[in-house]
Amino acid sequence: MTDRSDPSRRTGALDLLLAGGAVAGVYAAGALLNAWDRLEEPLRAWPHMDELLALAVLSSLAWVGVALRRSRLAARAERLRREAELQLRSLLENLPAIAYIEDARTRRTTYVSPQIETVLGFTPDEWLASPTLWTDRLHPDDRDRVVASDAADEGDVWSIDYRMLARDGRTVWLHNEAVLVRDERGEPRWWQGIVTDITERKASEERLARTEERLRRLLEDLPVVVYVDAVDELSTALYVGPRYQELTGYSPEERLRQPDLWLRMLHPEDRERVIAESRRTNETGEPFDMEYRIVTADGRVVWVRDRAYLVTDADGRRVWQGVLIDITDRYEAALSLARRDRILHATAFAAERLLSAEDWSAALDEVLERLGTAAEASRATLWRNGRTDDDLVTTLVRAWHAPGIDWPEVDRSLTTAFSWSGGGFARWAEELGSGRVVHGRVAAFPPSERALLAAGPLPIDVVLCVPIFVAGRWWGYVGLDRCGDDRLWQEPEIEGLEIGANALGAAIARAEVEARVREAEERFRGIVEHIPAAVYLDRGDDSMQTLYVSPQIEAITGITPEAWVAEPDIWVRAVHPADRERVVHGYLEAIRRKEAWRDDYRVRTPDGRTVWVHDETTFLRSSDGGGDLIQGVLFDITERKLAEQALRDSERREREAADRLRALDEMKNTFLAAVSHELRSPLTSILGLALTLERAPDLPASESEELLRRLAGSARKLDRLLRDLLDIDRLNRGIVEPQRRLVDVGRLARQTCEQVDALAGRQVILRCDPTSAEIDPAKVERIVENLLTNAARHTGPDHRIWLRVGAHDDGVLIVVEDDGPGIPEPLRRAIFEPFRQGPSRPAHAPGTGIGLALVARFAELHGGRAWVEEREGGGASFRVWLPRRTPTAGGPATSRPDGLSPDARTPATASGAAEAAAPRP
Repeated sequence: MTDRSDPSRRTGALDLLLAGGAVAGVYAAGALLNAWDRLEEPLRAWPHMDELLALAVLSSLAWVGVALRRSRLAARAERLRREAELQLRSLLENLPAIAYIEDARTRRTTYVSPQIETVLGFTPDEWLASPTLWTDRLHPDDRDRVVASDAADEGDVWSIDYRMLARDGRTVWLHNEAVLVRDERGEPRWWQGIVTDITERKASEERLARTEERLRRLLEDLPVVVYVDAVDELSTALYVGPRYQELTGYSPEERLRQPDLWLRMLHPEDRERVIAESRRTNETGEPFDMEYRIVTADGRVVWVRDRAYLVTDADGRRVWQGVLIDITDRYEAALSLARRDRILHATAFAAERLLSAEDWSAALDEVLERLGTAAEASRATLWRNGRTDDDLVTTLVRAWHAPGIDWPEVDRSLTTAFSWSGGGFARWAEELGSGRVVHGRVAAFPPSERALLAAGPLPIDVVLCVPIFVAGRWWGYVGLDRCGDDRLWQEPEIEGLEIGANALGAAIARAEVEARVREAEERFRGIVEHIPAAVYLDRGDDSMQTLYVSPQIEAITGITPEAWVAEPDIWVRAVHPADRERVVHGYLEAIRRKEAWRDDYRVRTPDGRTVWVHDETTFLRSSDGGGDLIQGVLFDITERKLAEQALRDSERREREAADRLRALDEMKNTFLAAVSHELRSPLTSILGLALTLERAPDLPASESEELLRRLAGSARKLDRLLRDLLDIDRLNRGIVEPQRRLVDVGRLARQTCEQVDALAGRQVILRCDPTSAEIDPAKVERIVENLLTNAARHTGPDHRIWLRVGAHDDGVLIVVEDDGPGIPEPLRRAIFEPFRQGPSRPAHAPGTGIGLALVARFAELHGGRAWVEEREGGGASFRVWLPRRTPTAGGPATSRPDGLSPDARTPATASGAAEAAAPRP
């Protein structure tokens, strides 16, 4: 439907009426004045008069048509304009964002879309009515930054992220994107902008950052070394985890700098197979999974498990991503357990042969051979005690020696009695008679014992004697020794040999009372029940029925022998849930195969304790049809497990202590080298210049003055070094107090810069605002001098240096920056420690490493602090904040704001904030 009130249409109709009225007026005027009558005769005289009149009429009609056409076009254009305006308004008011228009000259907001109420809780009218509402609702932590950016913006596009406080107190993250619209002359007319709510996106980014941080911490805290290697012949390292040095003794940086370090660390016996597997997996892409040895930086041999997979990194490269696990303890424990298992197996064999043989001595040769071989001994002997003339003596019963061991004086029928006290071995008799083993290196024994053991063609290096008791009396002992090897037997091995000795004692006891079966059985029970283990007898089927268990079972598991025998499944319930399935399966599988079984597992006692036990069985086949049996030995190994853990903890602590000692030694060497250079250099210069003046007193005045000037400079350098060393000592002893007075720090810094010799010929850009504070001028001058000297020392002559001094809140901020190599993040705290220097120290002037330490300590003495951060655009930015006033007694050490941190940037000044532009959404 046409809008009859359309202004364009009214304009066209008005033109038509005016045209018609004009024509009518002309005709009316002509009629009143008789002009038409007077013109009639002349007009008739004209040729083609009729055609001219027709042309006039047609022209009038054409003019009327044009007026009508103009009226229609104007009406259509106005309708389209209104429709476009309505569509644009509808679009803006339905966008998921706030649209606004700001006058470019007055900087006032002239329009804001209704979404402002959804996002911030303010209506458009409220927003437009308050010119300061935008600034007031900016988050305090973002206000200075945003206002400064708005004021400093000079382009045609403005984009920024910031936080605002909604009406209900919520913090809302916003992204503001604005474009400047100019008129036909290029003058700014207004800003058109869109503000988007990005709160959810920011929350997601924060969650992602926290997740990445947790993953990084997880990788660093894992007891493994994570690494990334290139797919090449050297396995060049691209990334190495921080635990690499703990494992290998080499730092991650050394590994990254030396591509062939891994190959050099490989143990010579493992190198060929490891390299072959590395090449094969490089070609096939299969996972790399090996266990091998490496030689650490301090010469230790460490077993590692190396497992890696081929992955594609973010750059599209194929790399090895893997972990290194230290399995040395596992290997050493496995070796110890393997030796113990061999001894226990030999002990089980000995018990079976000795207890099943009618004459235990008939099996003695084989038993000694098994025990000696399993224990890796050079010789194994059995000795029996006796008495002659009230003297306790011992006699060799049987002997075995390993192949290759020449022992010509051994006679298997040797019966010569050896007196314990007369032979100088009374100590052994006391120890063995008390049930304790004699074990150790011969070199550590008393001279009377060492003389006999080390004599002869085959000197003994290590001895182990295990006592044998029969019916409670000391019967004799089993002796083992090593020749040419000083390795001691470990506790698990000794425990196994004690079991063998007890089994031998049991067999001897049975032989002594063979005629009395009942008495022999009781004696056997007595022996079994005095060994440091529980002996049991089970049926040889899957019923797990115990026929007999010694009383020690109660001391070990807390379960009485009666309950153990009465309830077949009580053992299963006692096994720790984490070990139960494995242990029961192994026990039943050994019965099914009719073979021996052994395992270490945990048992939970009725009173809640967890006990580690070693359980070993021997399958006894029935020869009389009475049914197979399981003979087992169960002993408490909790202390051994705890000792193993304690040993691992002790080794870790020793490694950490060694690392700290190495670091201190390195720091000492660095300090001595630096100080010796720094002292020697000015002393040499002073001596040379003084000798020159002494030997050439008639030098021209200009040359003498130059020599004296250089002499004074060297003396000042030496004085400065000594002052640094003395100040560090005084600060460490707490005897330095600042002498404060009100000083213009900016002027002091500028004067100090002009006097720093190290800046000769260097470009220094100064911006030292007048800033007064209560300070110790001498110490603040040292702060500025040391910072400038440090910047000059660690940058080249073509690098620039900046010195800025200005007010910051209730203090003074001193900033020295350079566009040099910068300070790596890991060193930004360490370089303020005494005698620590950055990575770019020049070889010709290494410095003492105390300049920055003095900066930090002097700043702290004033109640301030010093730190370093990365300069925007590259380089280092050293910063020192000092309070403007002396801290009051009993009050806080400083008045610096909480926002000042090592990552802080210099905030805007008060004047800069006042110049901020008017608010925008």
